[in-house]
Amino acid sequence: MATAELATRLLTPQESLPACEPVRLSDHFSADEIRRARSYARPQMAIGLGQVAVDAAALVVVALRFRRASRDPGPGVRRSQRWWR
Repeated sequence: MATAELATRLLTPQESLPACEPVRLSDHFSADEIRRARSYARPQMAIGLGQVAVDAAALVVVALRFRRASRDPGPGVRRSQRWWR
């Protein structure tokens, strides 16, 4: 741990990073490229949000199934035989 801390301190730049200057997109990209990039980014965000919703729904289903399974061990199982107690 001490070696990693020492390496971090030795490899960290001594002076701070220079301030970034603001840049206009149109200086580097054409108007058509900017339009295409924006039209591509919007559906990507919708796809990402949809994925989060599906993951959350799957997590809820798994949690509810586990909860239901933990309540009812099935016929003929005594409390002393349950693995989770």
